[in-house]
Amino acid sequence: MDATLDQQDIDSKTQSLLKSVFGDIETIKLPIDLNRIAGHFGLKIKQGKFADAEIEGALDRSIGTVFLSEEDTFEEKNFTLAHEIGHYKLHEELERDVFTMHQLNDLLERQGKDQREDQADQFAASLMMPRELVMLLWDATSKDIESIAKIFGVPIVVATFRLKALKLI
Repeated sequence: MDATLDQQDIDSKTQSLLKSVFGDIETIKLPIDLNRIAGHFGLKIKQGKFADAEIEGALDRSIGTVFLSEEDTFEEKNFTLAHEIGHYKLHEELERDVFTMHQLNDLLERQGKDQREDQADQFAASLMMPRELVMLLWDATSKDIESIAKIFGVPIVVATFRLKALKLI
């Protein structure tokens, strides 16, 4: 794990990734097609029910698969997938990761408690809500968080997290 990664470094990594997968960031269709990004890394995505209802998703690097809860909303699945892609890209030493419901619900409150999880959260939010597109759309939506969340296909808590990171709220 690279302990020195900050938000600016992560934004740079997600911007490079988006450009390599989609080309020009400003013309990307929203919400971001995370299946295409997973495919870029050769990751498979499987959905199903977990024995523990609190689990939203998991990464198993050894078989190149991200598992998502079929019971989650589109927005929750999107963030979970982006979070696990973040671990895949940033934390090569991590063989497996499990993402739980409380991690998403407590996104704003839990920052600073686990650096690896913080980095995966920052990566996910940056990947799903690229800085350039957020800046273009923030004023156009009359600075409405619910509208931004809907446009980018993220839970409201993720939109809030990203807007705070960009110092827009």
